[in-house]
Amino acid sequence: MSPPSTTTTTSSVMGAGGGGGGGPGGSKFWCGLCRKPFTQKISLQYHNIYVHGGERKAACPHCDFRAPDKAKLSLHLRTHSHHRPFVCLQCGAAFKFRSTYRAHVARHTNSGSYVCSQCSKAFTMESELREHRRIHLPDRHFLCNVCGMTFKQKKRLRVHHRAVHLRDKCFVCNVCGSSHINNWNLQTHMKTHTQMDAMCHNMCDQCGSMFRGRAGLAAHIRLRHRDTRQQQQQQ
Repeated sequence: MSPPSTTTTTSSVMGAGGGGGGGPGGSKFWCGLCRKPFTQKISLQYHNIYVHGGERKAACPHCDFRAPDKAKLSLHLRTHSHHRPFVCLQCGAAFKFRSTYRAHVARHTNSGSYVCSQCSKAFTMESELREHRRIHLPDRHFLCNVCGMTFKQKKRLRVHHRAVHLRDKCFVCNVCGSSHINNWNLQTHMKTHTQMDAMCHNMCDQCGSMFRGRAGLAAHIRLRHRDTRQQQQQQ
């Protein structure tokens, strides 16, 4: 399977006269746009696609996604499958990808090489830490184009869209019948049936409403008391 082709306008190849692969770190290929060096041609080709918007030739038959090649497309096709072969032994959550499974398992033990300097939460991948850091910032850049709600993280927007607008909630509580978008949320919800006393720790100081979780309280304050909070911050 051949990788996607790279146009000569966006890449350069170092020939024998260029030092026999004597570029930075022994690299023989470099990007013609940003001059970033690479030791393998396929790395340069993917760089041109992901960074500089090169052509993606492999189209998904189920959505408008286009992959660089058939190998990347086969990974994407898992998102349209119900097959989840990677199962957490601690809580039963199942995943389509090994990477997301490993990231999930790390949540149970807070283990990982990448640690947040503000809350000490650990992650297995640097990209996860970068995404996590958004929750410590006031900015909410991710906008739902259906209802206008904003989110700090892209994954929160995706969950919101599936749960609220697509009604994609397949995990049902056998105690109260409430539906949830994934098993992780269901397991978190199940704790509310055994930890009812925790409600008293999540009370809105504006109207006295009670919530079982901090996330529910935070969403309530953001939606119901936004103007009040802004006035308090301006004083």
